[in-house]
Amino acid sequence: MSCLVDGQVNQNVIHLENADGAIADATIATTIRDSWLSEIRPFQRTDASWYDIEVRKVPGVNVPYHLTIVLAGTGASSAEQDVPFVCRVLWFQTAVAGKRGRGKLYIPGTTFNAWDRGRVKPVSITAGLPLCANLVSRFTGLSPSTGLSLVVCPRSDPTDVKHVIEITQRVNLGVQRRRGLGVGI
Repeated sequence: MSCLVDGQVNQNVIHLENADGAIADATIATTIRDSWLSEIRPFQRTDASWYDIEVRKVPGVNVPYHLTIVLAGTGASSAEQDVPFVCRVLWFQTAVAGKRGRGKLYIPGTTFNAWDRGRVKPVSITAGLPLCANLVSRFTGLSPSTGLSLVVCPRSDPTDVKHVIEITQRVNLGVQRRRGLGVGI
């Protein structure tokens, strides 16, 4: 998923298990757009713009499917003061303890009024509770409503999947890491 904020490309990777392989790439992309990004956009400024969803099957070499979209954040005005590298963070927890059982997703385009002294304000955490609950019902459990299960897996072995059982908000803000010129998170 790619989002443009203040001229900076922000990319997040999530792993979804399509257990029987019956869901087409185009359907997966529209599900991410309609059931994932719709939950995140209220926490982003209006000038944060999602523009691409890439679906790639792992493991294996294949041609990725791209869905071009134009979805702006629906939160605070773009005129509101902000710090462009600060993100809210969602934590993904599996039944496995430790670092190997966790994942995270950065939400770019957070506004200055949502945080104070490096921490998300309690009122913003409360506002984000339905976000987490909706994502849990849609993408976790034995039969997620979307048919896609959110998983955590290492880069070294994408077949070693661990199913996410909980999605929570991190109280401390995250900072985008730069992996390449113009690409962050």
